[in-house]
Amino acid sequence: MTLLHFTENCHVDGFFLQNLQDTDAAALAAFVAKELKRRHPDLTFLYQGERFDGDDAFDFVSDGVKENELTRYLACDPFFRRYHHKSLAFGKTNLLCEQDNTSRTLMSGFFGSYEEKFATMRLYHVLRLFYPSALVFRMGNELAPFAPQKKDRELEWFLLDFSMHRRYFQFVKAANTLYLENEALYAGACRIVYENETDNVLVIQRQLADKTFLGVFNFSAVLLSDYPLPLSSDCREIFSSDGLDFGGSGQENTRKNLRTDNGIVLDIPPLSAVILKGLSQPTDSNIM
Repeated sequence: MTLLHFTENCHVDGFFLQNLQDTDAAALAAFVAKELKRRHPDLTFLYQGERFDGDDAFDFVSDGVKENELTRYLACDPFFRRYHHKSLAFGKTNLLCEQDNTSRTLMSGFFGSYEEKFATMRLYHVLRLFYPSALVFRMGNELAPFAPQKKDRELEWFLLDFSMHRRYFQFVKAANTLYLENEALYAGACRIVYENETDNVLVIQRQLADKTFLGVFNFSAVLLSDYPLPLSSDCREIFSSDGLDFGGSGQENTRKNLRTDNGIVLDIPPLSAVILKGLSQPTDSNIM
């Protein structure tokens, strides 16, 4: 009755449920979701927790495993990430939520120095944009806080007085704008087209009709200069998480076309994501 009250009197768009502890609670939640959607078809139900029979009552379901795998991977020393590369594989979830932890934040949990933590935050954000799932962003994570949000306090807006936090905030705005302006990034077919666990490199392709985007991710802490990728696409760099305006080093691939006789060659800054846009009609033959 409480959910029905909020739906009919407070004009909510949907509900987010987390971690149902037993089968009875899960069955009740599924029943309530179906009944509310029968009365109000426009409602959206998001669920994060262990999957169960009947979870098809929710519009988006996340089993939580993939989120934890990704954050544990980025908490690991880059030198040892090669042994955990499988954590980057796509999961079965259709909802990817930013970590919600009462004891620490993404920033405090990621490996590295102050600057490396910000670089990892930017890398992680772009990675999630390329994953084949709907996204849920935690309110306040765009400020890159080191301390968990307290329920009885407002967001830590004072963080924007610090250069790195302010630049990360601008990065999130720029990355999300790029995402929303290019349908292929959220509605296109998604697949991994290259990976190298030794170098900690992953390339994800997003393709919709004649639009192709490649997300090139360097999870190592070293610059990969003139790094060859066995992809025959004509493409150019349109975005880098390592941009100066975002607090990075400003390393860019300025050549109009990155293609060579042996594939694509580009510089990938440490702990960064580079987004490439295809310049030619995509086909399966673009993967050499």
